[in-house]
Amino acid sequence: MNAIRIHAPGGPEVLRFEQIDVPSPGPGQALVKLAAVGLNFIDVQYRQGNYPPPSTPFTPGMEGAGTVEAVGPDVSDVAIGDRVAYTMVIGTYAQYAVVPAARLVTLPSHIDVKTAAAVMLQGTTAHYLTSSTFPLNPGDTVLVHAAAGGVGQLIVQAARIRGARVIGTAGTPAKAALAQEAGASEVILYAEQDFEVEVKRLTNGLTRREEEPARLQPAQPREPKLRQAAPEVRRLASQDAQLYAPRRGQLDEQGRLTPQVRATQDDDQLEIPAFLRRQAN
Repeated sequence: MNAIRIHAPGGPEVLRFEQIDVPSPGPGQALVKLAAVGLNFIDVQYRQGNYPPPSTPFTPGMEGAGTVEAVGPDVSDVAIGDRVAYTMVIGTYAQYAVVPAARLVTLPSHIDVKTAAAVMLQGTTAHYLTSSTFPLNPGDTVLVHAAAGGVGQLIVQAARIRGARVIGTAGTPAKAALAQEAGASEVILYAEQDFEVEVKRLTNGLTRREEEPARLQPAQPREPKLRQAAPEVRRLASQDAQLYAPRRGQLDEQGRLTPQVRATQDDDQLEIPAFLRRQAN
């Protein structure tokens, strides 16, 4: 099968298009024929060597969707032919991947594989922030930075589903329009306005940080209860939170991300070689 392989950390030039054997599923695993793959900044982190890979060489990619081609022993949750999606299992830059069956989400008929592959990782992030890290309730007001970004738009929608009022920030009027379309009640143009001043104005200077400290909790691992739509989101939330937890040197004295770290999180920094942009046959 075709796969993108990395033999040593570095820039986009270390991504190699290679032929490797199709893997076989073991106990509790399923072989997925990938039809769509998500590209995320974490892929760059693995490629650059900031996160240790499971082995070298390795196949990057943490998000994909496709069809179950085969299953190993002791697999009952999915069957051959099921359309599935998953995240946080490395190795999606390939035509096939072996995945723990418990990590697969069976897709409803109205969700296409491209949509599923695009939303799993960012959707997990949005879900744990609004449902586990700080469970939002009707009447809450939440500030979402970069509200027009991939994660930002999903956080906005998740917060609105939970009944919260959303104030977003964005860098341009075009991005502000995207945030409002996603559901933000107000959007602050941080290049033109002081977002701290604007937030205080929009909330009459109120804050609930001191009132409800018990609601601000680290995400905890959970077992899936449903096999449809998004059963793995809660169980994967803690792993995603730990993976993206700021490391030493990334926060300033106020606990905010440093300008250098914020710059690396810009979507425009994701380097995608031309051959990765081609649609797989």
